Amino acid sequence: MQIYPSDGVTRRTVTWDGMSAEIVQATRREKLEFRFHAPLHLLAVCDQGMRSEGETFVEGLPRSRLRDVTRKLTLVPAGHEYHEWHEPRVLTRIVYFYFDPAKMPSHSEAGVKPAPLAPRLFFEDAALSDTALKLKRLIENAASDSGPYFEALGTVLAHELVRLNAGASSVEVPAKGGLAPGSSARSLPTSRSISPRRYGSDRMDNFDPACLTLCSPDPQAIRPPDEKVNVLMVTLPTNFKVAKFDNEKGNVILRQLEKDIDAVRYDPGDGSKIELPVKLRGARLHFRAARQVVDAARRQLSLR
Repeated sequence: MQIYPSDGVTRRTVTWDGMSAEIVQATRREKLEFRFHAPLHLLAVCDQGMRSEGETFVEGLPRSRLRDVTRKLTLVPAGHEYHEWHEPRVLTRIVYFYFDPAKMPSHSEAGVKPAPLAPRLFFEDAALSDTALKLKRLIENAASDSGPYFEALGTVLAHELVRLNAGASSVEVPAKGGLAPGSSARSLPTSRSISPRRYGSDRMDNFDPACLTLCSPDPQAIRPPDEKVNVLMVTLPTNFKVAKFDNEKGNVILRQLEKDIDAVRYDPGDGSKIELPVKLRGARLHFRAARQVVDAARRQLSLR
């Protein structure tokens, strides 16, 4: 990625097998220009972008002068030209993901029909954004032992990209509710707070990775209408996407769980039956991503 002026941004990059990610942060509000043309796929996630003037071009698509590009995604297939310039109203922050086409998941692994990667400009996709921003946070707080987790999330991101390109759709259900007073996602246990004496790596030896799956909850962040602009409420997740098994017996259980959850109705006290805003959906991810997470956890715990 060529950026002009080069001293107008800071760049932080992490690279692993077949993929790399880069956070580009503007340091002053002046015109910025971005150019890319390479034998790599590019996914651009605009984490923060509001421009008074600007234009974005992806080869094969009409140019766009959209001003508010926050949380917009852009996909540039390998060999296509990408050019963008900003007269920013806020300090621009973009996360770029570069994919080696030879290392992308096969369509059979992703469970979709073959389709060449097509350019997309300023689109939205909850699954891609969620995984991309998890990787961004990991880059910002990278530790020396985070490599396996990077690779696992990168695999999930690549699978979601292939599925999106093939036209696979996901079910979106508005989330309701919120965290209990005093609760915080930071209070949840992490791998660093787990005692190896209780959860040592040997405890995972009895688990067959083929019988494990990966479930991704989708919490929502909303701004309460009667609060100040700096108040943000993070609701509990109501959408759960779970990777399918290679073993059909496991998938039968997942499909039954999905049906049972859909059939649940709640009586609020007036005799009516209302549908609960909780959904479980099977994603066509290969269970390899789940196995990588398990293997990464085992390696981290064995170092303690």
